[in-house]
Amino acid sequence: MRKMGFCDAWVNIVMHSVSSVQFFVLFNGQPGKSFKPSRGMRQGDPLSLYLFFIVSEVLSRLLKRATNFQFLDGKPQNSTVYFSVNTSVALAHELSGILEMPVVEDLGTYLGVPTMWGRSKHDALAFIKERILAKILGWKQQFLSKEGKEVLIKAVSLAIPTYPMNCWRFLYEPESLWVKVLKDRYFPQDSFLTAKLGERGLWVWSSLLEGRDLIIRGSKWQVLSGNSINLWKDNWVPGILNSRPIPKDGWEIDKTRVVASIIDTERRTWNEDEIGDLFFESAKAAISRIHIEDSCSPDRLIWPASKTGPYSVISGYWWLRNSTPARKLNRPSTSHSVLPQLGSSESKSRFLSQVAFSCWFIWKARCDAVFNGLSPSPSHTIFNLSSAWKAFTDANSRIHDLAPSPRNNHLCEVSWYTPHPSVLKINVDASWRHGASSTWVGLVIHDSRCLEVRRMEVLASFAAMDESLVVLEGCLLAKGLNFPWVVIESDSKLVTSCLQDCSSSCAWELFPIRVCIWLVGKAFQACSWS
Repeated sequence: MRKMGFCDAWVNIVMHSVSSVQFFVLFNGQPGKSFKPSRGMRQGDPLSLYLFFIVSEVLSRLLKRATNFQFLDGKPQNSTVYFSVNTSVALAHELSGILEMPVVEDLGTYLGVPTMWGRSKHDALAFIKERILAKILGWKQQFLSKEGKEVLIKAVSLAIPTYPMNCWRFLYEPESLWVKVLKDRYFPQDSFLTAKLGERGLWVWSSLLEGRDLIIRGSKWQVLSGNSINLWKDNWVPGILNSRPIPKDGWEIDKTRVVASIIDTERRTWNEDEIGDLFFESAKAAISRIHIEDSCSPDRLIWPASKTGPYSVISGYWWLRNSTPARKLNRPSTSHSVLPQLGSSESKSRFLSQVAFSCWFIWKARCDAVFNGLSPSPSHTIFNLSSAWKAFTDANSRIHDLAPSPRNNHLCEVSWYTPHPSVLKINVDASWRHGASSTWVGLVIHDSRCLEVRRMEVLASFAAMDESLVVLEGCLLAKGLNFPWVVIESDSKLVTSCLQDCSSSCAWELFPIRVCIWLVGKAFQACSWS
């Protein structure tokens, strides 16, 4: 670079970027020890492209010099040229002669994806099926059990289409060069979430929009400030139908209203009176369970099928498989003709559960009309039925993901000791019961003597959430005692590790609570978690 005229400051910056690269390997989802490569830059570093140009220029000149001195006999021909079908054969032949490059009709693949995309989706995506079949044919000669082949097929089929499924990166990497190029081309005055196909959109762009629409259906907004979430159009309420509340019958709505309008900004709590006026009881209860701790951070679009929030190919396949509507059945005359068409015993059980839910809510609406004199509302009944069924299926599908680990893994042994006179220690604990919407937590604040003991009830959907909420409460109480150093002790290893490392990811439900704990922790000279 110095030979090419770059200044020493630039050279030093580039060499520092190259020499400071570190990698680590994920093993069972946990990062191993970091190591430094002998060459190369960070994955996705935009500087790599420009350094490649510099190095290729030097290599080109070295090859040219070696050719002039007859150190090399000939030069490999790796360059080709491709012309549009609208280019005449004579013109293409003339230009290829000037460029000294052969004409090709197929540009091949890049990163496993075809470079040229035609009008046919079947032909464009045929490579995925062909590669999977090639793997399967090779496995037939190996001594694998049926279960082993199934695992390998799933692993390969999940990995092959990874590159075409990049819609989520539009939302999380808005400053990427490729995102900026597509934005300037297709939606310069809009966002990716609301972009239109347009009259001259290529098939690749239309395919990305189809993937976007699928992601929008499965994703939800996490309320932080509430300023960027539409109250009626966006998915933001977990546990109800489509994660989108509907207004009470006869209520006129403002379609531009945002979620922040029903938040008490001073206390950072929901405006219960306004929520009660706008929504049905089931939606009101679901909204009340949403924790809104932070008003400074922007709202987040999260993928609930993933434990930490960002979209992944595996969770996308899982969600798509579990959310695809079942095929419409022929209208049978009896239940005996329905059940055989449902296939597995799991499908039959799911169908019977839906029937039981429907019958119960219809019967409940009938009793309210007969005995309480309430006018029946079909839309209200359907909404309550759908919300209850959605909550039931979500709880069943995520029970494995959100259930706490066995106690000997989830909890860590804590050796208690008396703190230094200038240090305030807060010990917290929670008692969580599976299936409960609320739980009891407790905390003890003390220096060399006990200063305060408190017990309270909090809304929590899983064990780590109630532990996080009591940690937040302890920080808020300690803030008013004016101690410079604070130590918070919890027996939840998941919560303490999440708070100790700001680079680590946590369950998306804990994200707003963690942000608020960190903001409160800035009031102390030092705040540690153990």
